[in-house]
Amino acid sequence: MSIINLNLRQTWSYNGSNGAVTEPSNESFTQALAEYYGITAPVNGSWDYAIAQHLGITIGPNQNIIQKLAEHYGATEPINGSWLWSLAVNASDGPISTLIWNLATAQWQAETQTWN
Repeated sequence: MSIINLNLRQTWSYNGSNGAVTEPSNESFTQALAEYYGITAPVNGSWDYAIAQHLGITIGPNQNIIQKLAEHYGATEPINGSWLWSLAVNASDGPISTLIWNLATAQWQAETQTWN
């Protein structure tokens, strides 16, 4: 797995768990997210499929599992040419606060969000 994919899966796991998943399980952020959902085993050898099944997503023949997961969260197109990127950004069951330079209104001494 490339570094970019690792970071995207880490972001997906963090956003998909509303910030609860911060560490991998067996070196896999996808497995950690699945375990957060209460999933104990992969489906067809895949944690992606296990998560999709848990979320009630139907995967047809020749359909892209990552695309279907991203669409589940409202994504309509890939980001930077990647459905995994779109999934990572869109996966959330609730609001994720993002601190954006020059747009955040919180004062640094009053901020409680953890910076990575």
